[in-house]
Amino acid sequence: PELKSGESALPPPESWMGEEGRQRFYHGITSFILELSSRHPLVCCFGDVHWADEGMRGFLTFLARALLAREGAEELHNLLLLVTYRDETASAEDFFSWLSSPGVRHIALRGLSPRDIKELLHSMLAATELPEALSDRISRETMGNPFFVEELLEALLEEGKILQTDQGWIPAGTAVSCHL
Repeated sequence: PELKSGESALPPPESWMGEEGRQRFYHGITSFILELSSRHPLVCCFGDVHWADEGMRGFLTFLARALLAREGAEELHNLLLLVTYRDETASAEDFFSWLSSPGVRHIALRGLSPRDIKELLHSMLAATELPEALSDRISRETMGNPFFVEELLEALLEEGKILQTDQGWIPAGTAVSCHL
């Protein structure tokens, strides 16, 4: 924060230690984000913050509060702060309390339905038929998260747990054929 154009000396390292140093760091990054957004449209995306460590959570809380304090200010017209997290993790934590502040828009995404998952699997496997047990299990295991559906299916294919046969896609161990 103290660095201006033309200055080359950094404050001594001990001045960045502790809570005061952490707050100065948060302020510096926040000022940088505001400066960038005053010149160009800017999207700041922080994903999976339910897994963030204490430092990141502290910074996001600082940033959110600083932005909310400036709500309606001209400098924010070019800035979008996008934060993704899992609802079931966030509901019990104080860190997410600023999400219910005025000026924050919350968009809840729901998981795919079992029917949607079945359609996704059909599309991914280019299959017309799939065992009902397979799509049901993937639906249960992934809780409707499309990313998890894709990752689980990929793992099942790589591990040879589902196979493509003349009869279509089947769980490994159920294919029985005999050639004489």
